[in-house]
Amino acid sequence: RLQAAGMRPVSNVVDASNYVMLELGKPTHTFDAAAVHDRRIVVRRAAAGERLLTLDHVERVLDPDTLLIADPVEALGIAGVMGGATSEVSAATTEVVIESAVFDPVSIRKTGQRYALRSEASLRFEKGQEVRLARIGADRVAQLIVEWAGGEVAPGRVDTAPVEPEPTRVPFRPARINRLLGTDLAGDAQSSFLARVGVTTEPGASAATIPVARGSRPLDVPAEGAVLTAVVPTWRADLAIEADIAEEVARVAGFETIEPTLPDTPLPAFRPDPMEVRDAARRTLAGAGVTEVVTYALVEPGRAGLLVWPGDAGPPPAGEGVAAGTPITVTNPLSASHSVLRQDLIGSLLDIVDANQRRGRDDIAIFEVGKGYGRLESGPTEWWRLGFVLTGAAEPASWNRPERPYDFDDAKGLVEALADELGMPPVTYEPAAVGFPFHPGRSAIARAGDRLSGWIGEAHPHVGAALGLRAARLIVAELAVAGLSGGQLPAVRSRPVSRHQAVERDIAVVVPEARPAAELEAIVRAAAGDLLTDLRLFDIYRGAPLANDEKSLAFRLRLQADRTLTEAEVEATVARVVDALRGGGGRLGEEGLVLVEALDHEREDDGRGHEHEAEPDHVAVFLRELMPVLG
Repeated sequence: RLQAAGMRPVSNVVDASNYVMLELGKPTHTFDAAAVHDRRIVVRRAAAGERLLTLDHVERVLDPDTLLIADPVEALGIAGVMGGATSEVSAATTEVVIESAVFDPVSIRKTGQRYALRSEASLRFEKGQEVRLARIGADRVAQLIVEWAGGEVAPGRVDTAPVEPEPTRVPFRPARINRLLGTDLAGDAQSSFLARVGVTTEPGASAATIPVARGSRPLDVPAEGAVLTAVVPTWRADLAIEADIAEEVARVAGFETIEPTLPDTPLPAFRPDPMEVRDAARRTLAGAGVTEVVTYALVEPGRAGLLVWPGDAGPPPAGEGVAAGTPITVTNPLSASHSVLRQDLIGSLLDIVDANQRRGRDDIAIFEVGKGYGRLESGPTEWWRLGFVLTGAAEPASWNRPERPYDFDDAKGLVEALADELGMPPVTYEPAAVGFPFHPGRSAIARAGDRLSGWIGEAHPHVGAALGLRAARLIVAELAVAGLSGGQLPAVRSRPVSRHQAVERDIAVVVPEARPAAELEAIVRAAAGDLLTDLRLFDIYRGAPLANDEKSLAFRLRLQADRTLTEAEVEATVARVVDALRGGGGRLGEEGLVLVEALDHEREDDGRGHEHEAEPDHVAVFLRELMPVLG
């Protein structure tokens, strides 16, 4: 029978132990009593450095967490896994000690993994054992040894738990069982099904509590209505809560007998997606042709010193965390190049640029949404950021056009597209005076109200040289975006397309070279009021007759309302804008500011009898010709 079950016969004593393991599922172990000092078995942890020669004749150095079967002098075996060779039953054995125990399944599995040692006994212990089997298994092994090897059984036993546990009692509510299963079974019918598998029932107390969860977070609820108590035999350790009883009733009754019904439990309330903003940002940048990458949060220690990223460009949006603190070093890193938690995304993105360039790809546009990490006095902190890097050709060379490399305006376009998609205010820029790692005069701080802030600009040439990059120009940006760590997009408010014609007016203003266009744009928006639906800077002119430190900015205003605008309304709006620009530091004529007010779009004949609107360049030419006339 042992051979038919796949086990090798050894001896009549060992075979009895193995037979019971297959018959009852209860592993036991037999020791040569002559090798057991004082005929006494103890269970203990291994001492540090202790050694044991196991039955497979391998000497093992034992870990202090290993549970041992031992005598008062030495170890006899690894509990639940394998016995020792020194106490092995042999042809010279005249007395046998039978050891039968119930071990913790988790402990046995960890021990087997620790020594890469799995046995038929450990496989069974790992699945759990009924407490009564310790006595039953020992008695059965003793019976078989007497039958097969002769001798007699010494009376009595040494038992650490002589009192066997009482059957577990699990209160349950028949009405709740029906609700869980979608059935209409009476309490007597449920009791009948349970009795078929050895689970008897008895009336339950009306004040009983019902177990609905066990484990690390047990939960009992007050009973309502009729209650029965299931008396669970000791061999059914899987029946512990009310839902277990319901499953047993369904199994015995037959799942095919339960009529399929739709759930009648109300659906849970809507829960907004915490990744909505993050996913929208990813879609926007991917739709703009930028490839998303995912990089390691662990970087090499010297990377931060090469890049010297300036941190936040100001207070980040609420809830997004402040980029602050000292770097966090991993105590036991897998490699030196992955030993420090990063504090910015740009360094990781430049690693991707380097990897692409090494493989011959120079036109790169990538972004990442990830975390930075730091250590404060109060403990570790982290923050979510969005970063992107552009380098190479935005438009590759073709037969009809030269190559156009990525520039600062491409980065601004991505930021503005992102802000627009996320429902943020218009993006404004202010010069960044941080120096390295940015190229002098080619960086800015981007803001969209209090919902977006960050650095945007061209990296200093020394950055690429220090990292071994051959890129002539690296456009980088790292932004703190509201909702990136967890938030939702604002509600979309649609506005019907107006049936009334819009009116456009162009205004050109000459200002000092150092004057940002964003300041003038803000003045125009504030002065134009609600009629202004769009404002664009469409031309910048430098050169004669302007001074070397002057430039001409031409803005196009689009005015529209839910009615047809009168000429007086349009002229009044333009006049307010002109006055606001004049009050914003401009002066007319020879004193430094020239305003050309309210220029209607010129219309020209295309030579085929059709008129069309003039291109912006024509308007610019007209302005330049008019400026000398105005002085």
